[in-house]
Amino acid sequence: MKNTKMTKARMLGTSALVAAVLGISTPNAFAQSGASTPQVVAITAGDLRTALDQLTGQFGLQLIVQGNLSGLNSPSVSGEFNAQAALTALLVGSGHSFEFITEDSVRVFPLAAQQTDSSMVLPDIVVSATRSRRSITSMSPSVVVIGRDQIDAQLAKTSDITNVIRNSVPGFMFDDQSLIGSTETFRGRDVQVLVDGISRNTPLRNSSRILSMIDVAQIESIEVIPGSNAMNGDGATGATINIITKTGEAGVNTFSIDGHIKAFTEDVGDSLAPSLTLSGSGGVGAVDYAASITGAKSENYYDGYGNQMPSDAMLGQGGFDNAEDLNVFAKTGLTLADGHRLFLSGEVVRFRQDIEYYPDLTTDPISVDYNAPYNAQPLEDESQYFTAGYEYDFGKLGVGDLKLFYNDSYRQAASAQYHATYNFALVALPGSPATEDPLGQSVIDTVKTGVKLSTDTSLDMIYDGMMVSWGGDLTYDDVKYRTVSGRDIGAPMTQDGKAVFAQLSAPVTEYLDLSGGVRYEKYDLTVKDFTRPNYMRFVGGVGQAYFGTADFTGGNTTYDAVTYNASAVVHWTDKIDTSL
Repeated sequence: MKNTKMTKARMLGTSALVAAVLGISTPNAFAQSGASTPQVVAITAGDLRTALDQLTGQFGLQLIVQGNLSGLNSPSVSGEFNAQAALTALLVGSGHSFEFITEDSVRVFPLAAQQTDSSMVLPDIVVSATRSRRSITSMSPSVVVIGRDQIDAQLAKTSDITNVIRNSVPGFMFDDQSLIGSTETFRGRDVQVLVDGISRNTPLRNSSRILSMIDVAQIESIEVIPGSNAMNGDGATGATINIITKTGEAGVNTFSIDGHIKAFTEDVGDSLAPSLTLSGSGGVGAVDYAASITGAKSENYYDGYGNQMPSDAMLGQGGFDNAEDLNVFAKTGLTLADGHRLFLSGEVVRFRQDIEYYPDLTTDPISVDYNAPYNAQPLEDESQYFTAGYEYDFGKLGVGDLKLFYNDSYRQAASAQYHATYNFALVALPGSPATEDPLGQSVIDTVKTGVKLSTDTSLDMIYDGMMVSWGGDLTYDDVKYRTVSGRDIGAPMTQDGKAVFAQLSAPVTEYLDLSGGVRYEKYDLTVKDFTRPNYMRFVGGVGQAYFGTADFTGGNTTYDAVTYNASAVVHWTDKIDTSL
């Protein structure tokens, strides 16, 4: 079965730069710095969208655009203006107007879309980090929304999604330059990663290879909720990161091609990294669609001193060099009525790293060991994710969704050399206990399926701005931890989970938001019998038997727990918050 997986990965890897189709962007941008204070503005006549980005960037405003600005031009604007006066001058004759949603957020919209009252409908700007989709105007300021424009601005400096988040959300720790996310924590606590509200974490045997495998081309926005909450489980103690994928809009059909090549000046010919993305989105009548395909290939990486960087500095966790990557994403929806929509989305990931040399762990920093060519199986990731759901708006009952999902991941680690301190035991061949198993590198194979129900119900009749989020989950996990050859390293496990939750939040004053929740979970865990393989080590360069095989007896158990959480967000100024 593994040979079939490897063949398929090679076929997909070879065609990693052949791609086809679909995506949309929802503009968002930057934080305000004195929008009411006059500044010297000098914008030349030209593309309206470019001019808006320049102006809002200068005043530090978050920009939200409704409608299509393609093909529209702006006049030149020069002189001393505050943000409102400059926007007025910029939009003259464009058929668009603007409105400040908050002190640091401005909406640009077609004049025909202006509402007759003070309320506004933003169907394309919604926040989902609370599990169900909610208008951005109803969210607590403690939820950080990183819009597509802000993502694009960050990608001009880095191609890593973790750096995009770190540069936008204080408290998110640095990336360790490997495929895993072990250092990706929020203020030292674990982070849960959701994609459209569905968890990518696998707590029974977490490989942590999550953010690094998400293609930026499919992202519409990123939402971060600092602190713990009762809504999602699966380790959301430090923060919840929800990746919102793109959604098409009826009548607004777009198609784009993005291709580029990167290289390191130390050795351009041996570090070329081409990538190609085809994306598009749109809709016809009640049907919307969005999709993207990205293929990429990389060779050697070099540091600032011109030294080649090791491919696997984290002992089996791999990196981004000498790799082939293919990501396919598609989503479609059917609007049944206002506030009611059916949708289906899918994502397929194929990643393969063909390492050339083992790392040298004796140097500081770790370097490439050119005397030790890599002779084991490649690092691979073969994952697919599918979600089907129903979004609803039942008025006073609340706004929410029902989702069914299927996540299947095969994550093969790289082989790590023997080291007396860092890697002192290697899987041995069954019949030769002093010989390393050439197929002994580890694999985490997980399947996670489930149903998630969540609803946000307004309690304005009790207290203005109060809201309760409630729902439940049914999940099933099947986890195998084994070698490439299929020998169990750890116990195979399955788990049935049931959970219900309620999370209450309210803005107590202009400067203080409070939130608290409760979650009840019950799990039925089955640990299967398995035989741990024998291990070997090297002494003076000679292989020796180390651990013999061992039989372990599994069993069944049921456990449940009620967990609580409480948090507060203090808004000291428009720019400074404190989360407790």
